[in-house]
Amino acid sequence: MNTVGPSEWEAFYRSHLQGFRKLNDRQAQALCPFHDDKMPSLSVNIVDGLWNCHGCQEKGNALTFTDRLKIPREQIPGWEVREKARIIAAYDYQDEQGQLLYQVVRVDPKSFRQRRPDAAGNWTWDLNGVRRVLYRLPELLAAPKDTVFMVEGEKDVEMMRGRGFTATTNPMGAGKWRGEYSESLRGFLEAVVIPDRDEPGHKHAGEVAASVSKVIERVKVLELPGDGIKDSADWFEAGGTQKDLMDLVQAAPLWTPTAKLFHVSTPIGEKQETIRMEAVPLGEFMVGGDPEITWSVEGILPTEGVAILGGTSGYGKSWMLADLAIECARGGLWLNHFQTSKGPVLYVDEESSERLIRKRVSKLLLAKGLQPQDLDIRFLVGRGLCFTAYKSVEQFRRLLERERPALVIIDALIRVFKGDENSSTDMAAVFAPVKTLVRDFGCAVLFADHQRKQPAASGIPGDQMLRGSSEKTAFIDTLLSLSKRDGTLFVEHSKSRYAEPVPSFAVRIYDNPEKTETRVEYVGEAEPLKKAARLEAAFQLLEHLYADEDSGYYRKELVGHAGEAGVSEKNLDEALKTWVLDDRLEAEKRKEGQGASKSYYRQKTHLNPSKELFHVSDPIYGRNGNDSATPPAQPELPATQGNGHDPAAHPNVQAALRVFGGRVREVLP
Repeated sequence: MNTVGPSEWEAFYRSHLQGFRKLNDRQAQALCPFHDDKMPSLSVNIVDGLWNCHGCQEKGNALTFTDRLKIPREQIPGWEVREKARIIAAYDYQDEQGQLLYQVVRVDPKSFRQRRPDAAGNWTWDLNGVRRVLYRLPELLAAPKDTVFMVEGEKDVEMMRGRGFTATTNPMGAGKWRGEYSESLRGFLEAVVIPDRDEPGHKHAGEVAASVSKVIERVKVLELPGDGIKDSADWFEAGGTQKDLMDLVQAAPLWTPTAKLFHVSTPIGEKQETIRMEAVPLGEFMVGGDPEITWSVEGILPTEGVAILGGTSGYGKSWMLADLAIECARGGLWLNHFQTSKGPVLYVDEESSERLIRKRVSKLLLAKGLQPQDLDIRFLVGRGLCFTAYKSVEQFRRLLERERPALVIIDALIRVFKGDENSSTDMAAVFAPVKTLVRDFGCAVLFADHQRKQPAASGIPGDQMLRGSSEKTAFIDTLLSLSKRDGTLFVEHSKSRYAEPVPSFAVRIYDNPEKTETRVEYVGEAEPLKKAARLEAAFQLLEHLYADEDSGYYRKELVGHAGEAGVSEKNLDEALKTWVLDDRLEAEKRKEGQGASKSYYRQKTHLNPSKELFHVSDPIYGRNGNDSATPPAQPELPATQGNGHDPAAHPNVQAALRVFGGRVREVLP
């Protein structure tokens, strides 16, 4: 040590302490860096360089001060590097154009010094008047703007770079971050701060995270695991791999100003588990207001929900999904019935060819009178999306960042992961990144998925029909299950996390006679339609018996005719009740001779009933590249004003309405 005066001690401590204030010619005070100091409690003697804290009782000299804060000893006033010290490494700090500004030099015995080139080509061992920048600045500016790692020390940066990561650090170590450094990181999607495992490192990480969060939306602070691991260089030297690090990054939560440091305790290479848990008191828990649920599809799909549309291959899932994409893109009615919220749509298809998708969408657009340029729908076809591959998830995240869809449709779930769909562990690994994407981008995600093949009358609930692990049903917010009975396609709202499920309903998928247009439409609630099908024979019998005006029969006579036609007495009574409510029959009590009064049904003369009964056409399937459909046996639905067609105007639907006594709302909205 050389003789050092008060002004040099004052300059040294002032540069390393917050709240430094000179009291007199001998004493100064500042905030203590060794504990969470709110009021200045560190006393500094600027004559001899000694210091002590009245709060935490720490004390020492300039040497203990620099060692505790990891400040190079060469910065101590009067310190002289011995001649035997040799340079181990020199790290260049360059400006945006690659011009050398200064170097950080590591010498042996281990310490760090800074030097800058002078006009004569020599080195000046200080940074007076030199602009400070981040390490490897030109590389940062040229790198892909995905994830940047912030570490402590140039050696750690080089270790990260050698493994393919974009990384940087600030000069002179912990506590020396400057706000202007963050501007060099603007444009990156994510920043991961990896601190040294000590108190100054933790404090530094918080300062860096707070600063870069002003220019980067996603910021994480991650402390690396392992006994004796001090920093990222140690961690890699102990066997940590690129995949291990990316697994840790994916598991880490987003940084917030109040978040505790995220760290893990499991060995390198093993599945990483967080130990960060904080319970919230009831009073604090109840303070937050819950926003109202909003819907991508009213009553079915929440705007930040995950859903599955499940069905056996060929049932029409892809037609229903394509119709949903079109209607959500324009804020119309899905299936010409359910209101959607308008927003951009991303359609991911890993099963169908581009040619088949174009043909399917073209037929739907023609039926609706729309042009492709009218709709904000983006397609991602056959690109190998995989939710169990980190790189694929990150690429998909960048796509969502660019497109910002309100709805993501994925056809099909089985195609977008590697693993066993019967394994709850494998399926949980699929849904974990999905949940994160939904949370981060505020979008809804709807998967198509396959169901077990079961007989139509099996009676198995829809939530038990999906193939694979029950983790699927447990994770999602909404499940729609398709089934087919007697040629009719039914949809069961098997699970709804946020509202009562909508009643099961029937869907009709059909072409026009020229097979150039396809419509996918809601027909009505399932139970009334099933009732109509069940009573069809009874209605046919009544149509036959009451073909003549002023026809009338006692109930006993009708029961006899029903028996001959194979119609049960129960179904006959239901059909009679329906026709009475529909004002087609009049029921009265009449006497036969001297006996008791008996039920008599006669036809009202003011009606001219149609003999056409309700019928639901077979759905089209569009399988094996064949998108054509057998034209329905009924006439084209008549066009109406506004969106789509009016199902209630179709004669078959009119017949169904008569079945239910003209109560339109029981069948159609």
